[in-house]
Amino acid sequence: MVSDDGNRPKDHGLKQLSEAMKNAGLLNPVIRDDVFGGATKALRENSERWARIMEPFKLKPLIAPDVSARIAEWTKTQNALGNALSGVFKQVQAIDFKRIFSAFDWMIEEGRKAAMVEKSGWLPHHTTPFDLLESEGMEDDQIADLIAGYYAQEWAAVEQAFVTQLADYDLDDEAKETMREALSAHRQGLFRVAPRLLFPEIERVCSDAFFDGQRTITVPTKKGKQARLPITRLKEVWEMVRELPLGDLAAYEYSWQLFRKVEEHLYDEVGDDETARDKYRADPVPNRHAALHGIICYKTQQTSLNTIIMADFIFHLVSQLKKYAVEETTVDDAG
Repeated sequence: MVSDDGNRPKDHGLKQLSEAMKNAGLLNPVIRDDVFGGATKALRENSERWARIMEPFKLKPLIAPDVSARIAEWTKTQNALGNALSGVFKQVQAIDFKRIFSAFDWMIEEGRKAAMVEKSGWLPHHTTPFDLLESEGMEDDQIADLIAGYYAQEWAAVEQAFVTQLADYDLDDEAKETMREALSAHRQGLFRVAPRLLFPEIERVCSDAFFDGQRTITVPTKKGKQARLPITRLKEVWEMVRELPLGDLAAYEYSWQLFRKVEEHLYDEVGDDETARDKYRADPVPNRHAALHGIICYKTQQTSLNTIIMADFIFHLVSQLKKYAVEETTVDDAG
């Protein structure tokens, strides 16, 4: 859900989870001091006692000098280890397990709500009116109608939320203008536009960003030869996404659900079998192959907005990937 100015609520769940993890000390996992503190103390005391025993022999060693030096070095190391472990173990007292379990309870609840929204045919998004959904007892059709009504009535704020987020993406002006046109068409009820406009734009953006503007790439075959293949399904891009740091993917709310949809549906090739096609017709999230080859006509409010949400999510991923591409280039240039 969005506020009147088009921004996300400030205390959204990811921020709560991040703060809970930080406050609970999970960024620096430790072990309980009351369990291992005694062992650490004993280790330190024994190391100190051994150092005192060896002290008189430092002036007149009775054993080979190299062995004496090794024992002294070992003693010093054990003292340092004991002190370090003692300090680390004490940090466990900072863990607030109640806050951590509360954060995970929130994650489970958010996942449940997202699944409820998906089941109704809508994609979960930070603009979704989750606060209007009841916890139990709502039928899929009720949820779908409620969300449709909300988007129709509050479209000005929803559109502004997309535009605000779009401004932060590392995209060229053409991509941003194309996205704004898709939002404008949706506002005017031109629901066929988004799938036919945004899928080609996603391909253009990815081609320019990762394939030097090419639409085919050379890949090795199983027989050791080379083959030219189209980039249309963007498999290489999704492989790079899977290598992203967890935080970069999770920075986009409901990214797990959306990325699963990318991999399992969005870029499937729809064949000629009518039974298989029926499965894609029943899914209100448009499929690229079906949309661009005229196999399925996507023309509803739901299919239009679902396409916009997926495009927005993919543009976020592209921006994150480009950030790391720049960092790698900088490192390489530095030698």
